[in-house]
Amino acid sequence: MNRTHLACLTAGLTLFGLLAALGVLSHAESPVEAAPAAQATTACDGVVSATLSTEDAAKCRFDVGVELEPECPICPNGVRLVFVQAALAPEAGWQNEQSIQTLEEVLRLVGDDVTVEAGVVHYDENQSRIALRMSDNESRIRGALRKPSTGYAPRAVTIERAAQEAVRMLQQSRREAGVDKANPEDLCELMVIFGYTKSHYDDMRQAMLDAAKTMHRERIPVLVGCPTVPGSWYCSVAREMPRSARYYSEFNESGTFRRVTRNELREKLQQQDEVVAVDLVQHLPEGLQYLDGSAPMTPTLETVEDGTLLRWGWEDLQGLSWPVTMTYSVRPTALGMHEISGDMTIRDRRRQVRELPAPTHALTVTTICPNATAEPPTAPPPPPPTATPTDPPTATATPLPTATPTAV
Repeated sequence: MNRTHLACLTAGLTLFGLLAALGVLSHAESPVEAAPAAQATTACDGVVSATLSTEDAAKCRFDVGVELEPECPICPNGVRLVFVQAALAPEAGWQNEQSIQTLEEVLRLVGDDVTVEAGVVHYDENQSRIALRMSDNESRIRGALRKPSTGYAPRAVTIERAAQEAVRMLQQSRREAGVDKANPEDLCELMVIFGYTKSHYDDMRQAMLDAAKTMHRERIPVLVGCPTVPGSWYCSVAREMPRSARYYSEFNESGTFRRVTRNELREKLQQQDEVVAVDLVQHLPEGLQYLDGSAPMTPTLETVEDGTLLRWGWEDLQGLSWPVTMTYSVRPTALGMHEISGDMTIRDRRRQVRELPAPTHALTVTTICPNATAEPPTAPPPPPPTATPTDPPTATATPLPTATPTAV
């Protein structure tokens, strides 16, 4: 190897070493730990209240009480109903009554604490129109559902347009409530559509089936009714519209829509959040000491940099009646102001959590009591004196007097 080659090799090795030292030649990146995924927040909520009693301050004992009450809302995003009714139908009275029963069943199941909105679309042979945009006004909803009248309109091809209007109303209501991206299982929604036609009207048959497809794309229950005489061939297409026969009803059936609504909503409520575990944490700062045995449940104690953490947990909630109150006592070991804080953490069956802070209480200690944390035990009374047995007296013999003779 000549000097030129040797110099080039030496320079190359030097450059390689320099680049390697700078990390330029390193192709393998150091593994980077992925950030833990944020835990989803449950829709369940609750109330935490706390009290601090100083009645036993003279005994160097302060009592703390924390009341916990978790709860999961029913249909946290509200209930939405959409009705598509035939403006003219041979049995319009039955159609209207089934719609009212569906509304009433929803109102009965969810109570006054849940918002119920409904929209109504009417259609006939010439047009479809929105009879009521989504509203939570019960009186207006009932009024719109009672408007259709008795008549005959078997070629109401506008039913497909009516279904599209109904879906748009529903989607807009979701957007306005901020739940348009929610999972279907988190939504309490129901759609109802009534339709009938002569089976040989191919265009009408297709319009009815397309209307059903439009509504089914929302992946929520769709109830279908045929508002004409039972067994009539006018209902043959309507029977094909629901996903299952149990979602179908026709004149003069009574109670089908009410029953299906009840079952669907109850099943929906069972799919929603339910609290399965509750944890309570109380933070005692330095200067406060937990009194062993003062709580009805023994907490887990953890020493931290600025004090002590007390932890209680409930995982078997069956039969547990809320609210639950946890009480315990503390003893001050240092003068000054000490803040007791904490929180309640609830977890639902989908392992979603929510943390709720407990009220903070400040305890100002001006005197340290040297006594024990509890009243000193009262000294037992002395035992009664034991009687000492006394020996019976010993009889002492007394000599008899000696007789002295007397002279006669």
